[in-house]
Amino acid sequence: MTARILVVDDIEVNLRLLTAKLAAEYYEVSSADSGEAALAILAAQPVDLVLLDVMMPGLDGFEVCRRIKASPRLMHVPVVLITALDQPEDRLAGLDAGADDFLTKPVGDLALLSRVRSLTRLKRITDELRSRAETAMQLVGGEMEMLRQLATSANSRTVAYVEAAEEGRQIARRLRTETELTVVAEPGALLQTAGAADVILIDLAATRNDPLRLISQLRSAEATRLLPILALAEAGDEAKAARALELGANDYVSRPIDRNELAARLRTQLRRKRYDEGLRQSLQQTIEPRRHRPLDRPPQPPLLRHPPRARRERRRGLCRGAVRHRPFQAGQ
Repeated sequence: MTARILVVDDIEVNLRLLTAKLAAEYYEVSSADSGEAALAILAAQPVDLVLLDVMMPGLDGFEVCRRIKASPRLMHVPVVLITALDQPEDRLAGLDAGADDFLTKPVGDLALLSRVRSLTRLKRITDELRSRAETAMQLVGGEMEMLRQLATSANSRTVAYVEAAEEGRQIARRLRTETELTVVAEPGALLQTAGAADVILIDLAATRNDPLRLISQLRSAEATRLLPILALAEAGDEAKAARALELGANDYVSRPIDRNELAARLRTQLRRKRYDEGLRQSLQQTIEPRRHRPLDRPPQPPLLRHPPRARRERRRGLCRGAVRHRPFQAGQ
């Protein structure tokens, strides 16, 4: 299925290159050469994904991303930051600004298209939930406050499938202040505990069991099909990471794993999960009273009342069938 993508870059060559790549995959592409122009397009037409350059004059990509994510109407639109900066602190700044992903120039076709497919798939799910919720309860201002509360709620649970014991201990140390983490090394333990988790981590370097098949099984099971899955990929193995995204993983982190980037990507998945949960909760609360409305009581007929004129005539004894008494006169 196609999607509407907005490409933002102040360099015309980059705009043309990305537009051509996406158009070849049958995406509908709009372009903007500044942050201000991008915000104007977003205000005027629907967009499913924003590919946003960071280094631009005027409003840079970080500020544009922050404004998108601060808008109740646009906060659910995925944003991918694209830049020549490749330091961990740069990726962290982008993720903290609310970006859903971060790509480094030069952007390869595999990395670009796998991210686009994954994020637009998630956007379609969110759009369906928003459409149902808005139809049911006409969400306006209260939605934003509710979703902010959900996004900042404490205590998340994460289950990580990591076969190497030392690797599992390192991940536990990196995430000890972010989430309640359970590390498992057997598929059975993963499938048994995943239903109670908020996010699932899958190590793509696992060898005893196929990690890609585990992702497929999680996406097929009713209890876990909507849970965010974050994959841990080997450095340079973009093909396997892209395959994981195709099978249903939401995002991936490449080794060597930076603690701050891993934590930021985990928070991003939690925000999106709680956003969708908030929409489902709003829809359920709207539908629930209708489900419990009693249906076995037959409708009551309306009370029959005489019109005002009939009441007056009845009092005067002029209604049909009434006996009219004439006053007694002497001599009768």
